[in-house]
Parts: sequence; C-alpha cells; structure tokens
Amino acid sequence: MVVPKQEVANWEDLDEDTYRHCMDVVYIFGKVLKKAYNSPKIGVEIVGFEVPHVHIHIIPFYVIDDMNSTSAKQVEFEDLKPVAEKIRKVYAEVENNE
Repeated sequence: MVVPKQEVANWEDLDEDTYRHCMDVVYIFGKVLKKAYNSPKIGVEIVGFEVPHVHIHIIPFYVIDDMNSTSAKQVEFEDLKPVAEKIRKVYAEVENNE
C-alpha cells in the first residue's frame, strides 16, 4: 500500500507532484511484488471508502477475484513480519539490478 503524506480524500485532489511520486513508488513495488509472489499480474486500486484518505493498493493476483479487496482476510500484525522481510529482500535484489 502506498499512502501519500498529503491528506486528501480523493486521488484527483492530490497535487500533481505527489500523484506522480506515488505512481513511481507503485511502479517500483509492483515489480517487487510480482517477483516476490511470482504472480502473473499486479493490480492497482486507488481507494478511500474505508478511510477518508487516499491510499493505493498494489495487489499481486492470479485470478480476477483476487482484486476484490472486500474479501481480504484479516491478519495479526505479527503475522506480517515474514511478509515484510520477504518484500525487503526482493526490493534489495531489484534495486541492485537496476
């Protein structure tokens, strides 16, 4: 997930520089997640119904139903530590190869 520091409810209200920076980050981490999860596609959702703040989901997916964020499972923070470590490792690999 990419969350800009500029707090606005709608992505089209972001200033252009912030929007472009967010999309640059999405581009980088899209590559990272595709490699980390060996997924055929990476989806991007700009949402904000759950909280009134723009946030961009980067989603590795295998079938179109994986893009339905309402079916995402709830996990404990501790369970995300191995996921974060995996992403950090692949990010370092991708960063070193570019």
